[in-house]
Amino acid sequence: MKDPIEKEELLEKYKYIQDNDLWNHKLPFSKEFAIKLGDLKLEYDPSKNPSIFETLLKLKTQELIEQGKLLVHDNNLKIQENLKDSFEISISNG
Repeated sequence: MKDPIEKEELLEKYKYIQDNDLWNHKLPFSKEFAIKLGDLKLEYDPSKNPSIFETLLKLKTQELIEQGKLLVHDNNLKIQENLKDSFEISISNG
């Protein structure tokens, strides 16, 4: 990899993937990154998807984070909407 910017991008992506894979979530917006990456539903097996590495290289970390933020926001809205229809029940032992 000749371009230092490409190298930095690749290292940043690697750190985010590792952060999520190890369930650390220490990097800013690590969950948002992981949510968007998962949302892409990529086939990671190179025997089934020979272009997986090129696909991953083309992805931009900050774009994944921003798109992940939108997904998280949408999910939170759906949760809030569903909570409006929820109610508490009590279960007793007798």
